[in-house]
Amino acid sequence: MHLSKNFTLSELTKSVIALQNGIRNEPNSDQMLSLTLLAGKILQPVRDHFGIPYSPTSGFRCEALEKAICWGGNDAKSSFAKWCARRAIMPNEETWPDYFAKKSHPSGEAGDLEVPGIPNLALAEWIRDNLEFDQLILEFWSPGDPGAGWVHCSFSAGNNRHEVLTIGPGGPLAGLGD
Repeated sequence: MHLSKNFTLSELTKSVIALQNGIRNEPNSDQMLSLTLLAGKILQPVRDHFGIPYSPTSGFRCEALEKAICWGGNDAKSSFAKWCARRAIMPNEETWPDYFAKKSHPSGEAGDLEVPGIPNLALAEWIRDNLEFDQLILEFWSPGDPGAGWVHCSFSAGNNRHEVLTIGPGGPLAGLGD
């Protein structure tokens, strides 16, 4: 099923972690609408501008998949554990819903992407300067390695904040590392 000219539902729900863990990563109708908007407002314009085929490295994540990715058991280095540590709370089933509510992959609003041959900083700058988005994050980018990391971008049917961040080992910083 195509969500835009070049992007399919299977591309935006594909996950090795889901396959390895027997997780059914299937969106509901609201999440499908969000994925269609993401494909039309972010992914397709990037494809059209750069003219290079690519597939998002991550798109929709059901709650079970998000938990497998972000919690990773009791790993103190997981994004959920780090989020809890910044708030001086314990990572557990009681604190998970607050963390989960802030995530955009489970709503179908976010994708992680890289375009072959395009430095991730240049990709993020183009999105920042040319597209409407909710959040744009240059993740784990390194100035000495143009291919390091990836670009996370979300689009909301509601108000888009146009928030731009760079996230690395030290946490989030405003802007694109420039």
